[in-house]
Amino acid sequence: MIESYSVEFKEVINKTILKEIVAFANSNGGKIYIGITDDGTEVGIINAKESQEKLSSMIRDSIKPSILNYIHVSEQKLKDKDIIIVEIQRGDGKPYYLADKGMRSAGVFKRLGNTSVPVGENDIREMIIENHGTTYENTRSLIQSLSFDYAIKEFKARSINLE
Repeated sequence: MIESYSVEFKEVINKTILKEIVAFANSNGGKIYIGITDDGTEVGIINAKESQEKLSSMIRDSIKPSILNYIHVSEQKLKDKDIIIVEIQRGDGKPYYLADKGMRSAGVFKRLGNTSVPVGENDIREMIIENHGTTYENTRSLIQSLSFDYAIKEFKARSINLE
């Protein structure tokens, strides 16, 4: 394995992981392997369960808007070493940002090649428009299994022709 647009290695859990998570969520998603050095050497994580809890708290408290629905944290053994894998999906609430930096270049990141880079003000505005639309009618619904079943039932109960 090597680092790429969608793969990042971190030897330990620290605040820089949050920047990577934000970048993946603002881009096309990706995976972070914690317990692996930049050159791909598996060094492992001591006390992986406790580290997962610490990481989950960091994510919950430090990234806005909430990204918890787009993240899966798991543990895996590689060469007898405990590794934490953080899978990040592309988020629907972009731009995601570091809460302590705010929604400005210092807090908003995206992937560029195998690195995470700050996003400029124009790109932040474009993310907002792209993901939230300019009007209610253009806003994408997170619920995609929509039907008219409830409307049909209500119209029928009131003797109103739906057509």
